[in-house]
Amino acid sequence: MSRIGKGALRALLSGLTACLTLAPMAALAQVEAPAPTAAGAQSATLRGVVLDPETGVPIEGATVIVLGTDLATVTEADGSYEIVGVPAGTQQVQVVLDDHVEEPVTVELSAGQTLVSELAAKPSSLAGEVIVVTGTRSPEKIFDAPVTVEAVGEEVIARTAGPTYLSSLSNVKGIDFANAGLNDQRISMRGFTTQFNSRLITMVDGRLAQSPGNGLPQANLLPATTLDMKAMEVVVGPASALYGPNAHTGVINVLTKTPWDESGAALSLRGGTQDMIDGAVRLAGTVGEDFGWKLNAQYMRAEDFETDCSAGSPFRYGTDLCEADVLEDFHVDSFKTDGSLYYRFGDWMAKVAAGMSENTSFGATNAGRNHIRDWQISYQAAQLSHPNWYAQVTRTASDAGNTYQLHGLVQQAATRQDEGGSIAPEDLGDLRYATRFEDASQMLDGELQYREEFVGIETSVGLQARAYMPDSGGTYLADAVGTDIDAQEVGGYVQADYDPIPDKLRVVGALRVDTHSNYDPQVSPKLAAVLDLAPGSKLRVGYNRAFKSPTILENYLLIGGNLRGNRDGYVIRDSADGGGGVVQTIDPLEPELVNSFEIGYKGYIGRTVFIDAVVYDSFYRNFIGPLSQVADGQDTFGYTSDGQLVENGRLLTYQNFGAAEVRGADIGVSVHANEYLSLSASTSFIGMVSNGEEAPPLNVSPAKFKFSVTGENLFLDNTFVRLAGRYSSAYDFASGVWVAEVPPIFVADITAGYTFTDLGVSLTGGVMNLFDNDIAEVPGAPVATPMAFLQMSYAYQGLNY
Repeated sequence: MSRIGKGALRALLSGLTACLTLAPMAALAQVEAPAPTAAGAQSATLRGVVLDPETGVPIEGATVIVLGTDLATVTEADGSYEIVGVPAGTQQVQVVLDDHVEEPVTVELSAGQTLVSELAAKPSSLAGEVIVVTGTRSPEKIFDAPVTVEAVGEEVIARTAGPTYLSSLSNVKGIDFANAGLNDQRISMRGFTTQFNSRLITMVDGRLAQSPGNGLPQANLLPATTLDMKAMEVVVGPASALYGPNAHTGVINVLTKTPWDESGAALSLRGGTQDMIDGAVRLAGTVGEDFGWKLNAQYMRAEDFETDCSAGSPFRYGTDLCEADVLEDFHVDSFKTDGSLYYRFGDWMAKVAAGMSENTSFGATNAGRNHIRDWQISYQAAQLSHPNWYAQVTRTASDAGNTYQLHGLVQQAATRQDEGGSIAPEDLGDLRYATRFEDASQMLDGELQYREEFVGIETSVGLQARAYMPDSGGTYLADAVGTDIDAQEVGGYVQADYDPIPDKLRVVGALRVDTHSNYDPQVSPKLAAVLDLAPGSKLRVGYNRAFKSPTILENYLLIGGNLRGNRDGYVIRDSADGGGGVVQTIDPLEPELVNSFEIGYKGYIGRTVFIDAVVYDSFYRNFIGPLSQVADGQDTFGYTSDGQLVENGRLLTYQNFGAAEVRGADIGVSVHANEYLSLSASTSFIGMVSNGEEAPPLNVSPAKFKFSVTGENLFLDNTFVRLAGRYSSAYDFASGVWVAEVPPIFVADITAGYTFTDLGVSLTGGVMNLFDNDIAEVPGAPVATPMAFLQMSYAYQGLNY
């Protein structure tokens, strides 16, 4: 925490004042109506906005009707509506949303008047009615989306029994989730996961949120706080046509609140077992109609679950010692802070933002485990948005702090012990330094998008550019003194959204071309059709091609001479003297491709049940396996492409495999039984139909089942209780040194809460791993014991001037 102090705060403030950014949002313009013409002298104009009466959130897609006339309109994305030519006098105005008819509202209109009237409509609580933006980069209901999109709202994030925000994704349909530690949650989709999963991308408010040094999702390093999260949207399946490289199996987009979404002060304090303390604060306000600001901070500390030290444990790394012998404790902590300034002018909004995080935790890698100590991620971003335009530029930087290879420390400490030296944790500083990681990497990311309707076709065009500037000082990449590594990616896309048969058939197509400084251009097409079978029932078919470029880590890894990236290829021989026969030739890595076909159904049963199902068939080519041993240094020996023997001949690297076909299905049901009870359930199946060249396993469970049941005000007003569970069947896992069978797992969590409405205070308690599942959810992770917590939250609405 010492390095965060004044210097980091100065950096945060300077980033806030130095950037210029925007995020889309349209304000309802208070424009004075023109003078009425003679023809319109006996009519009036009705204008306003439709809001959710409980949350104040604008409602898109509500129908506003003037009863007794043929006048009606549908609200825009910002909830606004306008009806001209309304007869003067007393009128009844009614809102219809999701087939639900609200009570009429009486308005008095004078001839020539423009009346601004705020109306209310309560949206359906079913998952299909949630408005998302990530599926097609345009607002739409999940029910209407031509791809598989899942959404987790603010309420679920707050009510999930888990240590971090990622825990709220544990019950999402189509997601493979594993708790790998108190501050380490693993997310993947549609197979081929590894200890380093680079087949999906994460974003915050539409900007890229990847780590600049290794190209991996920022996950719990993300500089965003839970109090500021409005929702998380997940595109499950290939998405390169809109999001480019490595949106190979999906996209996670974290959406944060603007000062207009929620202003005032919010505080939360949580304590629990594992010595956990977690506190967060959010301050946000507005000045006039156009200026807004927010500041966030969160700090969490706890003791992680300890790893197994029994005889033969993999956490001994082939020695007589284990991790607990060289660590003072299993302490983890996380500090995050960020801030934003907003300015609205007309239909435009500008936003500047900056933030940083510092984390201490433990994490499994393909080589063993790392002790992540004081690892920092920082960013500065500028955005500009308009109903038709979006532009952003972001700089992301990382600093490894005092991170080191924990498995390397155990092995070197064992050698020191054999030599009679001290292995007390306080005497191992030199060994920690010898196994340390450095990281001073940076990444620049920019995007420009334009959206407009041409001859009835909603068209989007965009351009994205990314520049990676990794810098490990030679500690884990092949970038020792005098050797620089960099990579650039530039991509452009066009998307067309058209209803050839209005209210019956929708067709969405996209095409993207990406260039990479190391590889040939990649073309990513997408085509989907959505057919309305009947009111409240849709069938969709789709095709997507996506690709994954080899990451910086997969190309340039270099640890200890034996763990190497594969930029130039290798030759495996049966002799260490440069002669002998060639056992295997390993070609340089190439981008991984997937062509995926989907058929999906979304439908309602009345106003209480929503069904969302999809089956897919994915054809992989050149898929990149995890780090694996290709030469053992005894019978086989690894050579670089220029004929140099790698250290001791032992080689672990990455390689492309041939082709594989993966087939699966995700089926979900959500039920809003009544105002007191709701539930959801999903099941997923996945399997490899065919594979070649001894491809690695899928590394995910072939069968999963998830459920959640939520009760509101069941026995007492202002209360809730939520029970969630997830089951996964057994599967084989292989990633680097971690090779094991994962047995069947069932994990259940429960939370309950009460809100003191007059005070603005909420109390929430919960238990994670309710039934004490005693199985590590992924090889390389400790076994999690049940964890209980109690949280108090306070919210004050205000700070508007």
